[in-house]
Amino acid sequence: MGPKEAAKAIDALYESWAPSLFRYAYRLSHSPGVSEDLVQEAFFSLYQELRKGKVIENLRGWTLMVVRNQFSKLERQSNRHPEDLQPPDFFDEMQALASPPEDSNGEPDDVLSLLSQLSSRESEVLLLRLQSIKYKDIAKQLGISDKTVSTLLARALRKMRLAANTKTSGRAKTTRKITDGSRTLH
Repeated sequence: MGPKEAAKAIDALYESWAPSLFRYAYRLSHSPGVSEDLVQEAFFSLYQELRKGKVIENLRGWTLMVVRNQFSKLERQSNRHPEDLQPPDFFDEMQALASPPEDSNGEPDDVLSLLSQLSSRESEVLLLRLQSIKYKDIAKQLGISDKTVSTLLARALRKMRLAANTKTSGRAKTTRKITDGSRTLH
């Protein structure tokens, strides 16, 4: 098929099929811009195949397949991520966890002592989450699943809560005085 015949065929098909192909692409991508690109790519691919003389029996099904395949290709590309190198301040925070500074009383700082109760992976996930990084981004950065991020955060919070309660109840027992009338209880 020559370029003029292929262009006429594509123009006629585009007028009738573009709206439904756009709706299909939008259901896949949830993005008007991406949907437009997918539809354009489908019709351009159809034009190229017609120009090569390829016989396509079901043009509508073929264009739907191209939209679906192009969307899948975009998804695969967006799911790939280059290796993220940690910024230097992240390593400084991790070093602080390894050796907590002491305050004026010679005791480790409360927060750092709570963080020292965690495994290295739990503290890593917790520090990233404290930087307002989303679960899925933490998962991508650390190469783990979203569910694992959730589990590690839950464990970290449970360990920290238990350590804080133990520390608080220990202080309360040694420093609290309850007075009942004339006698003082310790």
